[in-house]
Amino acid sequence: MKPLAPGKKLLIYLEDRSAFDMDIKNATMDTLVLKRTGHEDQIIINKQISIAVVERSDVEILNLSKKNIKTVVRVYNHKSKVINEIK
Repeated sequence: MKPLAPGKKLLIYLEDRSAFDMDIKNATMDTLVLKRTGHEDQIIINKQISIAVVERSDVEILNLSKKNIKTVVRVYNHKSKVINEIK
């Protein structure tokens, strides 16, 4: 995956809007913020997390640092096409 530029966000969801699981890894000391419907915002600094995403939900990963961050994202337990957009 391409590095996420400062101030940008990565939006992830499935084409059929079904539920899925994912791992997100940030191996830097820079700040990423995970946003998802029905949950508190979660800060990811130098760690890996695993989450379950309910149907009809989007996941947003925001880069709040002043430099590019190479984020590793793995989506699994899905049958539909994974859509990701950088905004």
